[in-house]
Amino acid sequence: MPYLPAAAFSFCDILEFGKWKRDIEDISKLALVKKWILSLIVILALSTAILGLLQLRSCTNLLEIEPPRPVATHSMVLKEIEGLGRMELIRYQFQDVVDYEVVLDWFPDPKVILSVQGETVGCVDFAKIDSSDIVIVGDSLVEVYLPYPEICYSKIDHSKTRVFDTDNTFWVEAELVAEAYELAEKKILEQALQGNILEQTQAQALSLLTPILEAIADKEVSIRFDLPPPNVERPND
Repeated sequence: MPYLPAAAFSFCDILEFGKWKRDIEDISKLALVKKWILSLIVILALSTAILGLLQLRSCTNLLEIEPPRPVATHSMVLKEIEGLGRMELIRYQFQDVVDYEVVLDWFPDPKVILSVQGETVGCVDFAKIDSSDIVIVGDSLVEVYLPYPEICYSKIDHSKTRVFDTDNTFWVEAELVAEAYELAEKKILEQALQGNILEQTQAQALSLLTPILEAIADKEVSIRFDLPPPNVERPND
């Protein structure tokens, strides 16, 4: 077998191997460049995120230092000045659960349930007293005539009142709740009157004022009350 062709074949193989080796090196260099590019992209992304967080924190601190301030404009006019002379003497406090329902013919009955707290206060209006209501009888007795006790106010405490439940109210819920509040307020006043709040106010006025007036006048003081209005029951003597 001749030797020359074999030697030539081996030389070609060497040349092919060298070319393949260069290709491998080029591929390795390309992969290394890609890694560097990816690393640079990651570093830039992290830097951007950190800068964004710092800016957000700076904006948040700025908002905390200077929060938004509401601005309101008023056009208030004083309508009336009224001198008051009412002395509050008795307070009745109530708690009620109102189940208010409107019965309908063709639709489901809307209903609201409220937990209501309210109060009624009895008082005596001393602004109605004049000099003719104080009578000196002899040397040892002073008669004082006071106006009949009245209701100062009767109201619901909305801060302690809650809507427990609503059913089939749809778009009339606000109206039903308002009607239930009005009904509860009337019931509170009714219960206070039935609970003799005016009698209790009268008794409290006697208990409180008699010793004070006797100490001032240095005489026996008899306190009497005007007759009640026609629409109010007169307390039992």
